[in-house]
Amino acid sequence: MDRKKLKPKQVIQIILAVVLILLICMAAVWIKKHFFSDAGNFVEENVIGQEGKVTTVTQSTLEEVIKKSQLYTAEYPYNGYVTVYDEDGSIKYYVAYEGTVKAGIDVTRITVEIDEDTDTITVRLPEVSVEDPVVNAGTMEFIFKKDKYNTETVAAEAYRYAEQDLADRVEEDTDIRACALESAKAAERALIEPWVNQIEAGRTYTVRVLGYGEEE
Repeated sequence: MDRKKLKPKQVIQIILAVVLILLICMAAVWIKKHFFSDAGNFVEENVIGQEGKVTTVTQSTLEEVIKKSQLYTAEYPYNGYVTVYDEDGSIKYYVAYEGTVKAGIDVTRITVEIDEDTDTITVRLPEVSVEDPVVNAGTMEFIFKKDKYNTETVAAEAYRYAEQDLADRVEEDTDIRACALESAKAAERALIEPWVNQIEAGRTYTVRVLGYGEEE
């Protein structure tokens, strides 16, 4: 039976895809670990440390707690490569690069509703926004088809192509937005639940966090 061999370009694409998934997962773990710690410190300093000053959970006090938190922009690593062609459509070189993408939510646009009958708090998050990605010029590595393409201006040219390539990839990549949303949801729960359930003794609230466009 004939076996088709993968081309070098296909192998590179597979490797980069696997690396990207691993990096995104690692970033999510780091965010949760560090943000949960920050959320706990925030609650301890601003709520537990002011015991007696706040005795009931209200929408205004809850929104104040949320909007004083440092939610939320996270930085995700991103690796890629792009093929650069000459005017005749022939390959000049390949350039691999590393970049970063920031994604997050605007805390000032978070809304909160409290249902006193069911002891339910519903938090609605705004749409995740993604900032313009940044390519680290110092990480660019080249494979030239011919030595003549290795000129003094190649770095500037390659940077433009890498920057556009990264922007295109990020635009099509739903994983970054999904990861940022899930991390934001988890971070909100970590911030709100300990706070509301220490304010009123004997009363337990259910906290629901909804992303942009999600139904209850």
